[in-house]
Amino acid sequence: MLRKALLSSAAFAALTSVSLAADLPSKNPPTPYMAPPVFTWTGFYGGVNVGYAWQSDSVGITNNNVGFFGPAFAAGATPSSYSTNSQGVLGGVQAGYNWQFSNMFVAGLEADISGSAIKGSQSINTTVPGFVPGFGNASQNLDWLGTARVRLGFLPMQSLLVYATGGLAFGHESDSYSFAFPATGELYQGSTSASVGWAVGAGVEYMLTQAWSVKAEYLHYDLGSKNLQAMATGPAPAGSTHFAHFDNNGDLVRVGVNFHF
Repeated sequence: MLRKALLSSAAFAALTSVSLAADLPSKNPPTPYMAPPVFTWTGFYGGVNVGYAWQSDSVGITNNNVGFFGPAFAAGATPSSYSTNSQGVLGGVQAGYNWQFSNMFVAGLEADISGSAIKGSQSINTTVPGFVPGFGNASQNLDWLGTARVRLGFLPMQSLLVYATGGLAFGHESDSYSFAFPATGELYQGSTSASVGWAVGAGVEYMLTQAWSVKAEYLHYDLGSKNLQAMATGPAPAGSTHFAHFDNNGDLVRVGVNFHF
């Protein structure tokens, strides 16, 4: 009996010491608190983008009514407009700088330049009673497009920027127009030039980490208009002239990735 009492006492004492040891403060340092990352938009960035653009302007044609071209134009033997419906992909690079104000607003400057395959054309064959058959063509081709813009936005959350943007646009486009009455004479004119205009739009950008962000953007660009004078050749009456009016403006949507330095 004495032996059993001693064993029970020893077991109780061991359990009690373990329980007391568990209540003592640990000598190991506490696990540090990991605060969520705090994004800052201030600083330089650069990246790449890809998108799609379209233009829906028609090419307007007028005539100086010299010789038989006046009646032909009035009768519809020479079309008064063409719909080129230029469209295509574009892609390039961008770079900029942001300033963040408090936790709500961001202002910045951004420049980009893109190569493009934005082009379109329309060909029209005419057969009007009383006039010889004719053939006409109008085309537009935007080789490259760039912008230099201001961005102003707000932060609905620290990692998400919603912004409006606007500024200069510049590009290199080729516009051409031709019309021919093969039996009598030909009208032709083409032009290639660099133009400067404006662009406005809006977008969103999301910070994946402090170093990387993704964005989606819409822009409307306007590179101005161009008037081409198409003089008659061949046996057409001297001074017979067509005038083709081109509007070089359109819309684009694109997505991009930025690295923040």
